[in-house]
Amino acid sequence: MPASLPHGARVDLTHYLLGLLPEEQTDQLDELSVVDDGFAGQLCVAETELVDAYLRGALPGDLRVRFESQYFGSPRRRACSP
Repeated sequence: MPASLPHGARVDLTHYLLGLLPEEQTDQLDELSVVDDGFAGQLCVAETELVDAYLRGALPGDLRVRFESQYFGSPRRRACSP
């Protein structure tokens, strides 16, 4: 997998963050997030944008439900919520 993301990969990052990618692709992105600081930064931006979209009510119903189960299902994130 290349160190930088191809054009249009934002959707892939959203699907990655929501656990919607095939296992092989998820494994590749997991590894890339550890070894490539540039990708880790892109992933951080994508996560921030995903949270912002959720808070604005801009996620479609299926993605909103998936976001809630993935994001709020994380023990690390539950510990940070009020």
